[in-house]
Amino acid sequence: MTTENRRPPKGVIPPQLRGKGFDAHPENINKYGVPKDAISLRRMIQAMGNEEIEAMIGKGGKKKKVITTRFKMIIDDWFNSLSFDKQQAIMQYGIGKVADKLEVSGELKVIKVSLKKTDDSKL
Repeated sequence: MTTENRRPPKGVIPPQLRGKGFDAHPENINKYGVPKDAISLRRMIQAMGNEEIEAMIGKGGKKKKVITTRFKMIIDDWFNSLSFDKQQAIMQYGIGKVADKLEVSGELKVIKVSLKKTDDSKL
């Protein structure tokens, strides 16, 4: 009987049949609940945005406690922001984006300006 054909002792698993073993720090674990794809991320954002929260609304001594959603708080923050970018973004979401392209043509004394819509938004 050769050593290749010998059976291993009872309770010993041959190396070719062994698994990877226990890994104390696996890399594929989702320990923070991070979404795996864009659809689940969108669902999580919508669920968190629609949660009702208790917030203080108003300025100075006129603050009052109300129950609202996170989305409404963000919209309120954007409307009352001093940042032009936030104000512009909220107006574009609500009304539509203004055309960016300006076509200018004309002679020396007359300037003609025409605006063309880039999408179905209203000017």
